[in-house]
Amino acid sequence: MHLISIVGAGAMGSRLARYFKERGFKLIVYDVDAEKARALASELKAEAVRSLRRAAEADIVLVSVPMRAAPEVTAKAIKLSRRGAVVAEITSLKSNVLSKARVELEMRPDVRLLSLHPLFGPGVSTLKGEKVAVVPVVSLEEELKLARELLPDCKLMVVDAESHDRAVSYTISLVYLLNLMLAKLLPSSLELLEELSGTSYRVQATLAKALLSQSQSLYADLLCESRYMPEIIDNMVEELLKLKDKLGNTRDVEDEVIKAREKAWEEKQLNEAYKVMYRMLLSINGK
Repeated sequence: MHLISIVGAGAMGSRLARYFKERGFKLIVYDVDAEKARALASELKAEAVRSLRRAAEADIVLVSVPMRAAPEVTAKAIKLSRRGAVVAEITSLKSNVLSKARVELEMRPDVRLLSLHPLFGPGVSTLKGEKVAVVPVVSLEEELKLARELLPDCKLMVVDAESHDRAVSYTISLVYLLNLMLAKLLPSSLELLEELSGTSYRVQATLAKALLSQSQSLYADLLCESRYMPEIIDNMVEELLKLKDKLGNTRDVEDEVIKAREKAWEEKQLNEAYKVMYRMLLSINGK
């Protein structure tokens, strides 16, 4: 039975710790917040340790820390781990963490690094069928084998670090940014808006509330740690200014909508999405 250390007792680290516990792994837990580590360890009947050095004694060291801390913590875990150990990092953006980790791996070729990105949130009831991105580090064949052993219930997909980070900047960082802007642009009093709201607003507002319920440090990391966000924001501002200039002509605005449809999705996907939105609203309203 492998000994797994969970480095970071936040939401995702805790979710994966419970998954490994269900599968019969022996666990130890470390977090810079000792109380969080003790609470998770108590729940799972695991051992809470007080140092990364102690956590690095495990067979598998799972690093689940905030993005801004991931490069340093991952590199230090590699440095401290025993010969033959596996360090698995699961941060949402890879370029920075892998750049620092590869330097450490040159001095510790006896340690294997897994770079994983669980493409699901900590609220999932089961990991069965959930997708996990595997970013190659040294030997893709060996890393895929390790990932399958660690997360056998998940679907694995392979993607290089640069392509991964660019995609995530759109699928996660941009989505968080848009919902942040929605909240900032709303009037201070929402009572009338709530009374007059339709389907689109209620679905979008629910998403915004859910994302804004996350920690401000997560929000900041998603926006600041992506090197693609300045470019994305510049492009968004440019498109908004173009649209602003066309607001006096409905035909021009219609053309912009048509271009967006044709660029992004097929007609069948658009029609199905509208039906899905209503099903989402029924779920939101508890019907």
